[in-house]
Amino acid sequence: MPSAEPAIEANDAWDLGIVTILSEELRSVIDQLKLQRHKTPSGLYFYQGEHTAPEATLRIVATQTQSQGQRSTMAALENLRRHYKPRLWALVGIAGGIHDDHARIGNVIVSTDIVYYENRKINPRGDTRRRGEHRQAPAQVVHAVNAYFTDHGTPARINGQMTAHADDQYEIYPES
Repeated sequence: MPSAEPAIEANDAWDLGIVTILSEELRSVIDQLKLQRHKTPSGLYFYQGEHTAPEATLRIVATQTQSQGQRSTMAALENLRRHYKPRLWALVGIAGGIHDDHARIGNVIVSTDIVYYENRKINPRGDTRRRGEHRQAPAQVVHAVNAYFTDHGTPARINGQMTAHADDQYEIYPES
């Protein structure tokens, strides 16, 4: 539903840009962060809002990719960059989670190595062959992730931030 409130101005850089792949993932982000739909003059849909924490008020914008896959994700990230210039990005959802021990609902996975995969190939024996190329995260990201896990251990544990989930505990793992 379109928001009855005017869109928050997108001239300055926003704090967080969120991309989801599935509609259910975007719906959860919208509901949890109380975002409002905004349609740009060019016809793109974004969901905007502000989240107030004790230290600051964060401006958050979210969108969904057109389809699964890296190219569609990159297009969504480019649209966020062009319209909102977020200081931080987050890909929210299952994101092809393939690590059964770590990729569980509610866990946060911070990646320091990205593998570009398009399709996978399953041969007649049922073996899966993933094809792709690796890209290391920028040094600042890897250093920040390493420092975080040095300070907090692996897995790091955090409590839910929303009142309804304050007693829930989540695990954070580094992935590479």
